[in-house]
Amino acid sequence: TITVNGKTAPARIVNLAVETDGRIEFIGADRGANVARGGVIVRLDMRDREARLAQAEATVKQREVEYEGRLKLKSESYVSEAQLQEAVALLEAARTELKRADLDLGYMNIRAPFDGALQAREVEVGDFLKRGDAVATFVDNRTIIVSANLSEFDARYVDVGESAQARLATGETVNGRIRYVAPVA
Repeated sequence: TITVNGKTAPARIVNLAVETDGRIEFIGADRGANVARGGVIVRLDMRDREARLAQAEATVKQREVEYEGRLKLKSESYVSEAQLQEAVALLEAARTELKRADLDLGYMNIRAPFDGALQAREVEVGDFLKRGDAVATFVDNRTIIVSANLSEFDARYVDVGESAQARLATGETVNGRIRYVAPVA
């Protein structure tokens, strides 16, 4: 048995940020709250995003009809290959805009990336955020990492994958596996 003093930390800490511009309209979790994976932490206002999605869908339908029409006319030699390729390019551009509008709509909800707890939230209802602004710090509080320093003499007796036991400050004893041994003392 090798006894050492160490410290505990969450297995994962993630800083969440917004992926689009908008004003905070809803807070889904308070600081310290446990949130399941996919749970809404904050939601941005929709603004005109649904209208832009509808417009993008309509443009795709229009471009598909134009392409089909030119394809028929091409087979009858009324349209050149260049005109047909122009229709293809316009259709692909419309599909790209539709995908962008759809993704932007999905960015309205900032969700928990895994089961865990909201450690800190930097925003409140009414705050305006730009792409990349920090929203919250989210931690995996279900899995902990215990790290400790061993002497050079004891390090040779420890290998990755071996079982270990830790006594926490609360008095609770937990079991786990050694997942990392530093290559340098």
